[in-house]
Amino acid sequence: WLIAMTGPFLLPACSKQAYVVGESTRTQTAPGFIMLPPKVDIVLAEDDSGSAFELYDDLSREVPLFLQGLESKGWDYRFSLIPLTTARRIDQALVSHFDANWALAGRNSWISPFPGATPDFPGLSIYSGYFREPQEYTHFLRSDDLSNTRHQDEPGLQNVLQSLLDPQAQDRFLREDALLVILVVSNGNDTSGVTFCSRQDGWIGPCEEAGKPSEGTQASSFEALRDGYEIIKPEGQLRFYAAVSKQRSENCLGSTTSLGYRYIDMARALEGKSFDLCTRSIRSVLGDLSDDLVAQ
Repeated sequence: WLIAMTGPFLLPACSKQAYVVGESTRTQTAPGFIMLPPKVDIVLAEDDSGSAFELYDDLSREVPLFLQGLESKGWDYRFSLIPLTTARRIDQALVSHFDANWALAGRNSWISPFPGATPDFPGLSIYSGYFREPQEYTHFLRSDDLSNTRHQDEPGLQNVLQSLLDPQAQDRFLREDALLVILVVSNGNDTSGVTFCSRQDGWIGPCEEAGKPSEGTQASSFEALRDGYEIIKPEGQLRFYAAVSKQRSENCLGSTTSLGYRYIDMARALEGKSFDLCTRSIRSVLGDLSDDLVAQ
């Protein structure tokens, strides 16, 4: 038998009964809910050494498609690119159409992120001086941005960290309520804070690898860098991804590559993933990154 309730629910008592939709259930409407677009701030750190010559064309073509895919899935993104080894401030950004800059200056393609939002609502737009339409964005690397002057020196992790700790980036690019995603693309290995030594055969490399571990700084420098990244965002709001060579190769993207183990280790430490740049296309790497963001 069933006990009637003052609502659409029916309580089973003596035996298992099927739930029956009554008239009161059919006529009532749910209070509703609002699906807010998830926010993600993306920084791509692209290798600007001469050995990365084959990368820059693919990235400038594939990244806009990647961002379009995020927007089609309902993500509110901000994106900026910095060179991996050359200091440059974050001062341009590509943004989703949830950003209120798209409602200004006759653009008229703004998408309201929630009912009742207006373009002047606080927090809905990036600093207008950073806003760029896709055809105006000039920070994708070009062939003349690539250089071999650093040789083995690749202070990538340090350079990215300094860019993100810059007060201007903190105030005008990064959002407190957004997931921060860092993607490093390199066919080398990080050397931030690493001391180099010579072996008897003339080879020059990190002191630990040259048989002089007492003079090396790989472990301590890595810990300091990891701690630096962890202060940028609260726990759980930062993901580090690395598209690097997972082995030393004489012919990866037309060049000699180093095992990018420092980037791989940082991805592991900061809840991200690493991808093998020598066996994966940029398109597939970005596709996996998009899937991982959606899953999270």
